[in-house]
Amino acid sequence: MRTLTIADAGKVILGLQDEIRRSPEARYDHRRHGVLLVAQGMNCCQGAELLGDAP
Repeated sequence: MRTLTIADAGKVILGLQDEIRRSPEARYDHRRHGVLLVAQGMNCCQGAELLGDAP
């Protein structure tokens, strides 16, 4: 598989974070991703760091 490169990653990250905060449904999906990471063996701090959040 080819490595994906994002030209302006900073802007993309901010845009995605805004999208996550925009609605209760988006925040709920974000939380579910965190729970999934923990269920797959990460601890809470690792999952939060991976998702760009503080534990």
